[in-house]
Amino acid sequence: MPHSAPGTSDEKLIEAETEILALRSQSAAFRAAGDRSAHPEISDRVFGLDNLVAGMPAQTLAGAAVKLRRLADPESGIEDGMAEGNPRSIRHVLDVVVRLLGGEDGKKFRAAEEQVAEAYRVAAQDTSSDGAAAAAYEGSLAGVAFVELTEPQSLVAVIIKLRHLLVAGEPLSGSDREQDSVRQCVAFLDRQIGWGASPRGGHD
Repeated sequence: MPHSAPGTSDEKLIEAETEILALRSQSAAFRAAGDRSAHPEISDRVFGLDNLVAGMPAQTLAGAAVKLRRLADPESGIEDGMAEGNPRSIRHVLDVVVRLLGGEDGKKFRAAEEQVAEAYRVAAQDTSSDGAAAAAYEGSLAGVAFVELTEPQSLVAVIIKLRHLLVAGEPLSGSDREQDSVRQCVAFLDRQIGWGASPRGGHD
């Protein structure tokens, strides 16, 4: 089960799912012991938590996964009937997927990458004017700065940042900007899968 560092956006979704599973286990233990009572304190709490999960937007893949698991649950998900909150929960998951596929963040990173690529194309043309070469070079510097310094908000941005580190097969310089760019990618992916960074910089 993924876990989330305190304060992360989908912490409440993950906690709600954890509590639902614990309550289901408690109910199963009662039945195994021969207790056939209704235990509304359990069923009502599970119902409330499922409503919370359905109504709360997800911000990361970890949160979207919680919502999908609840939708797929045979006792309370889609199989049990399309509850009022289910379509909203599906839209929340779709929003996460669309955002991670790029959106405005991806467009900005792709534009910056194209600026850098254009400078390479201009430099490779012997017929380029000095003015065109200078403009392309300035655009390249701006593109490189954007890619290296901007925190990614989508998987497209992560791809472009990592691809930039490998451009033209050049060795990594180990500069602070390169290291920070990699750390930004790691932090973004950590958030998406619900891992909290440990004090040593690894994962719990």
